Amino acid sequence: MAQWTVDPGACKLKGFNATVMVKSDQVQQEERWVTQDMLAGPRFLSNANHAQVLVDSGELNSRKCRYAALAALGVMEYYITDELFVQLAGTRQEAGVSAETGITADQFQAVKDSMDKGVARPAKRAKTTKVPSLPDPEMAALKEANTRRTTSLRQLKRATDATENDVSSMLLGTPKMAKKPPRSHAGIP
Repeated sequence: MAQWTVDPGACKLKGFNATVMVKSDQVQQEERWVTQDMLAGPRFLSNANHAQVLVDSGELNSRKCRYAALAALGVMEYYITDELFVQLAGTRQEAGVSAETGITADQFQAVKDSMDKGVARPAKRAKTTKVPSLPDPEMAALKEANTRRTTSLRQLKRATDATENDVSSMLLGTPKMAKKPPRSHAGIP
């Protein structure tokens, strides 16, 4: 029964190509420890006065710098949360194959049960039957015309090859004619 879920011969396959419009709004939040100089830099406030006001206000948690050399100089780090709004818009190309099968609820349950229990021995493969297509009169006529055309071309090729062989053997049989250049009709009385 498990073959219904994985065997392409036992299910219908559909190919698809899709262009999907994408719009995504995200807020990314980054939390980090920074020095006052970093806080005044272009990544955060871009203003030394504003950084000084924020540090002096006591609004930010602080600690000694994680680098011992800077901590020895009295450099402090401040805990800051930075939010970044990211908006994406565009298209995405998708292509793939999906499989569908027409199984009954009982067959589905049997497949589910056998997959949950594990398979002790392989299940017998379900025979897929090919639905015979009805002959299309136009296609039959086209096929017959193509067969006649192919036969005619083969006969023509055989006749051309035979004529070429006959001419070659005649030229070899008459050495004088084979060596003599063809006459020009211009100026012959």
